[in-house]
Amino acid sequence: MICIEDGNTRSVAAAIVTKQLLGTPDHLIGVPVTIKNDDLDRTFINLKLKKCGTVFATSKSLAMLLKALKRDKIDARFSHVWVSLDDFQKQKAEEKRRKQAAAEKKRQAAAKRKREAAAEKKRLASAEKVAKKRAKERKREFEKLNFTEKFVLEFVKPKRNEKKLSAITQEVTDEGGWPAFFFGLRINSVTVASSNTSVMLDIREVSTKKIRVALNRVCAISQSSWKIKRSNPAFQSGKAVGERCGVDYTPVNRFVYSVAFYSKKNYESRSLKIK
Repeated sequence: MICIEDGNTRSVAAAIVTKQLLGTPDHLIGVPVTIKNDDLDRTFINLKLKKCGTVFATSKSLAMLLKALKRDKIDARFSHVWVSLDDFQKQKAEEKRRKQAAAEKKRQAAAKRKREAAAEKKRLASAEKVAKKRAKERKREFEKLNFTEKFVLEFVKPKRNEKKLSAITQEVTDEGGWPAFFFGLRINSVTVASSNTSVMLDIREVSTKKIRVALNRVCAISQSSWKIKRSNPAFQSGKAVGERCGVDYTPVNRFVYSVAFYSKKNYESRSLKIK
């Protein structure tokens, strides 16, 4: 147990002992210690009761303690290590500087986290706003489409909404048939495969460019063969896959193409290699 006299030098003396700084007596170096702070009278009593083995105090207080201990015939001696007031002040200033630096570092870290959190919140709010705006735009664009275009776009979605598809089909029935156009292409018929994995359109079109534009509008195509030829009788089939779906197309004759749309998952499961 180490007793330290209360006063201006208490915190610095404690730092010197616990942190093994300048002024630590040899017998305390590398030894775990317990510190007790008290006034001079209580410190004297603790010494007499052997609750303290070492005392840190001012030179004036140490002189008074030594005199009282000799009077009571208690053996005591000064350490050969002395710490001047200047050293105490330097240690105290250094300890204060370290605490201030640690507090400043903590404050800056907290401020940085706060700025980053505010920036992230702003970014998320902006992204959410943009997403909502785009969703509204997509909804408005979707509502402008005819029943054939709506049906195909809904059919190829990863999570197909069967109720929505049934509602569109019912509206087609109520209107007396499928619309004759599909993203600018004239169509003869619309058929859903018995396996419910694809929807097929017979397209009456002579412009391969218009066909490509329409298929890309639906699937956002990233890879395709685009081998559309009409060199009778060797008509060329082709295939394409994109962000939203996959498609196969086959020339039936000089004027008609059979086009099958699949969800991307169904298309990729067929393991068709695009060359």
